[in-house]
Formats: sequence, C-alpha cells, structure tokens
Amino acid sequence: MQTHADQARRELVQAITLEPNGDFWRNGWQESFTTFPGETDSLLDPDFLTAQCRSLAISPDVAAVLAAGRSLFDRQPAARRLFWHCYHLLFKDPADRTRDEVRDWPMLPSTFDPAAPLFYAYVLLAARRWCSPLTPSEGYPPRFQSIR
Repeated sequence: MQTHADQARRELVQAITLEPNGDFWRNGWQESFTTFPGETDSLLDPDFLTAQCRSLAISPDVAAVLAAGRSLFDRQPAARRLFWHCYHLLFKDPADRTRDEVRDWPMLPSTFDPAAPLFYAYVLLAARRWCSPLTPSEGYPPRFQSIR
C-alpha cells in the first residue's frame, strides 16, 4: 500500500525529471517526511548560508554563486523537501549511511533548475550547524572516529 510519504517521494523524483521508478532517497523517507519543517527551515536562510561561507573561508566569488543559487529552494518546493531529506539522512538519522548509498544519489539536472547542480553544496553547508559544536577536546561521536 502506498502511503502519502511514498507518493510525495515519487512526485519529487518525477519533478526533478529523474527515472520515475528509481529508488533514489527511499531509505529514511518516511522519517524525514514526518519531520520536514517546510518553509521554516533556517538551514536555507540566506544569513545562515552567508555565515557558513564566511566561517569556511569560501571565496567571495563562490559565496556569491551559492547565494544566488539559493533561490532554487524558493522556485522548486521539491528541492526544499529533498534538501531536508538528505540533511536528515546524513546528520539526524541514527542509521549510518554507507558510502555507496550516498554515492548513488543522483546529481540534480540543470533541466530541473539552473542552480540544481549546486544542490549538494547546500546540504554540506547545512552540516556545519550539526557539527560546529564538535571539537576534538569534546570528543567526536563514534561514527566520525573512523573517518579518514
């Protein structure tokens, strides 16, 4: 039986113009679907993105491209939902994601939106909120201790 969350995922894959029957982002979809903050997600706030670019010493030219591309999430509601799903899977879901699983996530085509190729950059910038309180003196969570 297809749930509302399953239907939303299928619509998202179709909106992004990917293979309609693809299993992209299926794992954890129900959980991220129920926690989706909608328009109130501050991880996509322009001030937050600017601060993250500054803290990472991203060049002003690249920061300007990221700032301009951020409107992708205003133009394409499906991108906002997918952003939350990827963020949730990588940084909030207690299940570890395998490298192969994440590697299989498709790039969003520029036919979906001109800024779509930047999509995963926003997911990684959002990770700064999740990991910024971590310092070596506080100890890293076990899932990060084996990353090299």
